[in-house]
Amino acid sequence: MKEDFYKKRFFKEEFPEVTIPEESRAASKRDRDRILFSRAFRRLSFKTQVVVSYGKVTNDHIRSRLTHSLEVMQIAEAMTDHINKTLKIGVDNSCVAAIALGHDLGHSPYGHIGEQFFSKFLFGRKFKEKFKKIRHSFQSLKVCCFLEKHYKPDFYGLNLTISVLDGILKHSNLSDLDLKLYKLIFDAYINVFCNRPVNSCEIENIFKTNQPLTPEGLIVAIADEIAQLCHDIEDLRRIESFNYVKDFYKRLVQLCEEYLPNIELYRKKHVSNLYQRIKSLIEKSKDINQIERLYVKLLIILSFTLIEKIFLFVNDKSLEDIPVYLGKFTNLQEVSGLDNNAKKLATFFEELFKYYNKLLFDSPNVAKWDIKGNELIEELCEKLFSIFKIQNNEEPNLSIFPKEQQEDLLKSYEAGNYLINNEEFKKFLKQEGLYPDQNSNKKDENIIKDLPIKFIIWDYVAGMTDSYIIREFESITFKRVAFD
Repeated sequence: MKEDFYKKRFFKEEFPEVTIPEESRAASKRDRDRILFSRAFRRLSFKTQVVVSYGKVTNDHIRSRLTHSLEVMQIAEAMTDHINKTLKIGVDNSCVAAIALGHDLGHSPYGHIGEQFFSKFLFGRKFKEKFKKIRHSFQSLKVCCFLEKHYKPDFYGLNLTISVLDGILKHSNLSDLDLKLYKLIFDAYINVFCNRPVNSCEIENIFKTNQPLTPEGLIVAIADEIAQLCHDIEDLRRIESFNYVKDFYKRLVQLCEEYLPNIELYRKKHVSNLYQRIKSLIEKSKDINQIERLYVKLLIILSFTLIEKIFLFVNDKSLEDIPVYLGKFTNLQEVSGLDNNAKKLATFFEELFKYYNKLLFDSPNVAKWDIKGNELIEELCEKLFSIFKIQNNEEPNLSIFPKEQQEDLLKSYEAGNYLINNEEFKKFLKQEGLYPDQNSNKKDENIIKDLPIKFIIWDYVAGMTDSYIIREFESITFKRVAFD
């Protein structure tokens, strides 16, 4: 694929871009700045990363989606600097920063539970069994192309370059089936939101493969996972205890001793010293801050080695043709021809992730808020849906929403309406056994007919912060949300 493909914007801008005199910013720097100054980015400071920052068990040092995005950017930029220095590749650091800052723009409140809920809410139980989630990475793409209003009335969205849009969509694990569905939904939004032609051929390319198409996208996808491993453990320790995470660090030492001695590592002796120091501090049950600092340093060094091995393998090959990393470290273990040291490191990270996930799911304070957050999103969405169904108008009455959002939410309705009348969408549902037929009950038929209304609720609720959804829930249901 030609390099200029990545520099093209979603659609050509017909008005002159305002620039500082004698200053010429690269397209990727403009992308980074557009994301940085967007309202969707600011809202991330009030959205859950792993631990909700409400109640007595939490504190002001808990991470948010915004601080997580900044940490992903820092790790990804450090990886980029290392790659550019050692392999002389020339990865675009500004593009890396833009993808990192924008990768979670579409995240729903309360972490990943919103993704799981919207899958069932939009398309029903049978759909959720097949798709599991409506990925936040796709909602992030919608925010960047349609839902962000910073440049309205000139255009909807941020009109970013294809390379940044691709990296944002591909930073998490997507199946081929996901991409087929997302492409159909995306086309419906294009039809409604875009008042000028888009670079359609280029946009279609990002839905053809679930692999990031650029080195920048690949780096951010891995940096996102590393950031979670580096920093979410600290948040768990803050809301639980040192003893709660102590076994995680013991497991870390076990994995280091199992996988690292036979791997050619960058600064090998330094790596050995790091996990030996962590082991010693754990045995003494002291200096948790130092353990956390050494742990992060160890993971960063190991991730540098992994990313270097990956790019040595990719070399001058097209990422479109080589499925290297599809959102999980297990993907790397299956890549034919990849260095065995890289595969061992991938296994190391995957095993560490398994233990991290166990801690996360076993945490009482995380589990409680997962339950609360899920019930909160579900009850609010169902309440909004019942309001619109009672009205039973040709077009929904959006007077309950803030006035400045009504016109835009009506476009979400129109996108849903376009989708359900699209023959390609009907064909897709039939192929997957999800389209109502003569044996379907009335509820299954209504699931498809109700999509326009549900698209309004989807875009409205997914953009909320943790605190705003509570205020909206309380104002509509007259129920009080308890924080503890």
